[in-house]
Amino acid sequence: MKYILFAALLLVSTVSTAQINQIEVVNKTTSVPCNPNTFWLNCEDLNTNGVYNIREYTLINNIISPTANIIYNVPNSSVAYASIFSSFGGSFCDINGNNDLILYDGSQWLQFFHCNFNYSLSNCSGRNNFIVFQATDSNIFPKYLIECDSSNFNQTFYSGLNKSITVADLAVDQNENVWFFLSNDSAHFFPLTLNSYNRINSFLTTYYIKSNTIINFENAYGMFVLNNILYVGLGNSNPYYPQTLVPFNIVNDSVVMGIPIPFVAPANRFDLESCNQGTITSVKEVPVSYKQLSVYPNPATDQFSVYIPYGTSSSSHIIVTNLQGAI
Repeated sequence: MKYILFAALLLVSTVSTAQINQIEVVNKTTSVPCNPNTFWLNCEDLNTNGVYNIREYTLINNIISPTANIIYNVPNSSVAYASIFSSFGGSFCDINGNNDLILYDGSQWLQFFHCNFNYSLSNCSGRNNFIVFQATDSNIFPKYLIECDSSNFNQTFYSGLNKSITVADLAVDQNENVWFFLSNDSAHFFPLTLNSYNRINSFLTTYYIKSNTIINFENAYGMFVLNNILYVGLGNSNPYYPQTLVPFNIVNDSVVMGIPIPFVAPANRFDLESCNQGTITSVKEVPVSYKQLSVYPNPATDQFSVYIPYGTSSSSHIIVTNLQGAI
């Protein structure tokens, strides 16, 4: 009878237009650096109510650390990062109380365009020359997505009468896909789906929360995509995961929550953003049965067959030895 030792490396691979009134066009090349493995938090100044600051944090190996970079005196509680004008470079963008698009030039905030929509624009995110806002009309929850480029504002999504965009923020990945959670108004702390809107193809993809995952987004204040992972920030009053940053991936076309990361942010935090987004893709998980090595018949005398696991490296090899260990 021959015995088999198997050495293998298993690789498993873990988606109506409003005219803009130009206020001021400034040819600036100053930009805010896009540092790797970082995200930004827009929070209220601890000493002055109504004044916001943007603080940079690193996220490496699920450890969050503040950096020394802080942008003071931000006009609004939301923030996006984009290079909406090619001559401007990447920088922070926002909307002020008058629905004016504003950009940070490295030292001050400049007004660029005015939006004539009769909506209240709020949470925003960006990429390249594209910024997208959540918007509300007379509803308590935001129901619209309003996108902005260098020439106009467009309404690109409406959630409908019985749905709302529920988590306080939205995120844009490097392919300009917009990610947001959608749910019924009556259960707005328990999102039903994660949705992706592609601005080029105008295609909305829906992913359902994995059924055995308990998620409560109460006191959620922001979300962003970083290095191909979607993160949602939860505040200190969240009943399940207070003061955490919660990662989400898409596995087998379902939304799967990762292990929450401790993140003790300032009390009055309002938005999150990143610039090294990557792309969220649906990962196909390999069934356990495909990962197992099998040999048959066992025992064998002269011949046997070996079933090699799915995803095994082509450089793997099989060693057959006798009872004394000789090959």
